[in-house]
Amino acid sequence: MIYFNGCSFTYGYELGSIFASRFSRLVSDTFGEKEWNNAKVGSSNARIWRTTMTDVILKKPKLVVIMWSGPNREEFFQYARGKWGWKNATWKNYTVDKDTLQANSKCNSSKSVDQSKVHYDSLNNYMKNVKNVPWNLRYTLQYMLSVKYFLEAMGVPYLFYTFSRTQYVNYLDILDWETWDCTSADSVSIELSKDQILKELPFIQEPGFYDYCKMHDLPIGLKDHPLEEAHEWMANKIVKDIKKNGLDKRFTG
Repeated sequence: MIYFNGCSFTYGYELGSIFASRFSRLVSDTFGEKEWNNAKVGSSNARIWRTTMTDVILKKPKLVVIMWSGPNREEFFQYARGKWGWKNATWKNYTVDKDTLQANSKCNSSKSVDQSKVHYDSLNNYMKNVKNVPWNLRYTLQYMLSVKYFLEAMGVPYLFYTFSRTQYVNYLDILDWETWDCTSADSVSIELSKDQILKELPFIQEPGFYDYCKMHDLPIGLKDHPLEEAHEWMANKIVKDIKKNGLDKRFTG
């Protein structure tokens, strides 16, 4: 079994036949393996981190393939319609104020049908005015690092990609800023540098799925998601990466 996680790009949103033509199915079929795709439309990296940890503990796959989403999304836990449920807070639009490194004042997150106005306004303002770019970036990198070392500890090989590298590579210099731990008394915070992060997570500076679509003029849907030809291209790339790293040996014998 090959496990996949990500956002709408991994789920196969906008494909005519999602479960037959998304890259996760094509890769799994290539190796004669069962596909386990737990991607969700609008998924945040917090959700990818949380669900991957749980899923791998419950049923250890032969390989994990993650296509990380943008670092600016969030998730929340809410009681609605008689049940507790996880929900993702995504953006209708997203641009960054270059001075404050917060979401531009014109940005707004999408509203869940289960959210009250008070809850929506609180979360929307939190995402816009509190969760700045440095915060989002650093937390996302911690999600990636913890999943990486968790999988290695579990003995499960993995391949990591991004849906697009743009929201990462444009801000990596932030990692070299002097940072302070002001929890009680101010002291310099020990952080991983840009070079250390790129050594640990080299994939974040490589083109993501959307970037490859633009580079190779692959078809993109009306809602800005890769279509069938693009998923076939991405599947071929993942298959090549699996073979290049010798991971195909886990599917034979």
